[in-house]
Amino acid sequence: MAMTTKNRSELKAFFVKNAIPTEANFGELIDGQLNQADDGVFKLGDDPLSVVAAPGDQKRVLRLYAQYPAQAPTWTLSLKPRTAPANAKTAAEGLGFDAPDGSNKLFLSPEGKLGVGTTSPSAKLTVSDGDLLVEGGSMRRAMVSSDGPSGLVLSSGESNGHPYIDLNHGQFSNANKYGVRLVSAENGKLSVMGAQLGVGVNPDAMLDVNGQALVRGRLRVQDGLVLSSGSEIINTSGALFRKDGHVWVTAEKNLLVRGVGDSDWSIALNAQDASVRAKGGVIAGQGNRGGHLNADISLYRKDEKAWMTLSDHLLFRKPNDGNEWGLSLRADGLVQTKHALSVSAGNLKTHFDTDGALYRYEGQVWLTVDDNFYIRDTKHTGMTRSFWFDTTNSDLHIANDIMVNGGTLNMSSGWKIETNGDHMFFKKGNNIVARFSVQHDRFQVYRNLNGQSPYFYYNSAGKRP
Repeated sequence: MAMTTKNRSELKAFFVKNAIPTEANFGELIDGQLNQADDGVFKLGDDPLSVVAAPGDQKRVLRLYAQYPAQAPTWTLSLKPRTAPANAKTAAEGLGFDAPDGSNKLFLSPEGKLGVGTTSPSAKLTVSDGDLLVEGGSMRRAMVSSDGPSGLVLSSGESNGHPYIDLNHGQFSNANKYGVRLVSAENGKLSVMGAQLGVGVNPDAMLDVNGQALVRGRLRVQDGLVLSSGSEIINTSGALFRKDGHVWVTAEKNLLVRGVGDSDWSIALNAQDASVRAKGGVIAGQGNRGGHLNADISLYRKDEKAWMTLSDHLLFRKPNDGNEWGLSLRADGLVQTKHALSVSAGNLKTHFDTDGALYRYEGQVWLTVDDNFYIRDTKHTGMTRSFWFDTTNSDLHIANDIMVNGGTLNMSSGWKIETNGDHMFFKKGNNIVARFSVQHDRFQVYRNLNGQSPYFYYNSAGKRP
């Protein structure tokens, strides 16, 4: 509704000297003034100025114009404002500041609750569909305190500092007194999503850290520690990390493994000389691989047996012996010892029936041979040998010249020596050449090489015809 009353200069012109005001002039003068009864603005005695709301559901009390005339007031004070002007359900009893479009922007309820963007604040301060900003100065703090000695402080930070959140125990006047402080050095560094906490990243787990984490005390992981990715070497001693699909440990000296309650280590991995030490022993007693390990010096278990892969030799030496070794195990099955092979200790309860077995049984040393046992000189070639034992026939062969077969000693060119009781026979083929008799005290030679007369003999008394 446009204002139709005259301004003061126009009204004054009606009442100058010698002017005769008309009834209309007096009416305009009266309408140009506020009337307590008609306009709802009045002052009673010592009471403050009073304003009665205009008719209407929103109970508008006062309009404020930045300039006039204007199509709509800049602000309107209402006693029953609406958040949405066309929706009566958004109206509420209280003091409201309405925008030019009639929507309420700031509302104070009779209960003392302040709403920004809402006419139904649920707390002392409720901000709907907008942000809350505290700015200006070197430091600004928003403090929330209960009746007890505790509260929450939201701070923009000290001069040239960083914003922080404090969990405080009542000492709000001292910014350096706090129980827990969360400080933000830059944007995008801390994110809490439900029960997940992300540092430098939106979390994909209960705790997700994008960068380095420092734990000054002990770190305990109940169910397991997983290193899922990584691409750089970490040169700090004690670092556990992942690179190129492998898990790495950086150790300046040793990585030590000990039992719970033990004062000393059980296993030591030395990073300087690449050695592994175990005080108790190395066991490949569990597990069962599907295939062999082809890496040199691999100790593993396959087909319920312990295996070691060697490309060449396994050498045994004493400490400080340089390159001097005492025992060599070669990958092609050769065993070499520089001194002796001893089976002086131990005592099997049964024989060892494997061909080539050397063992101790009933206090004696035994050698099990399936067929023949040969002894040859290093200069021999092919099948040439100096000695061999035929274990099937209990024969001993010596340099192709002598063979012991039971009680018979076979020599080259058909010669042999046989024994029978107290008698020893010397034969050429099957012909008896001579006989030695202990019982008859004689050594006799058969002239016809047939064991029959004629013969001559020797005894302790001398030669006899």
